Amino acid sequence: MKCSSSWFGAAVPVTGWSPPHAAGTLMLITDTLLEIIDDLAHLVDKTDNRIRNETRRVKLVETKSASCGMLVVIVLLLIAIIVVAAWPK
Repeated sequence: MKCSSSWFGAAVPVTGWSPPHAAGTLMLITDTLLEIIDDLAHLVDKTDNRIRNETRRVKLVETKSASCGMLVVIVLLLIAIIVVAAWPK
């Protein structure tokens, strides 16, 4: 019997296919594809969770950097007020 290569390395006969053999091969392919889809779904969920976590961290850093900028401005204004108040008349 002559065979050709098929998905996942299983040999598929070129001639003499029987319906049960074809059904078994299709079930093997279907099961393997469903496992691949499940793995992809799991990876997408993990990636989605990581993106959400990193987005939260970016928002936190943005908030902290904005408040840091305000503190720098306040300190500079206080220094300016002290310099102006201490300036000889």
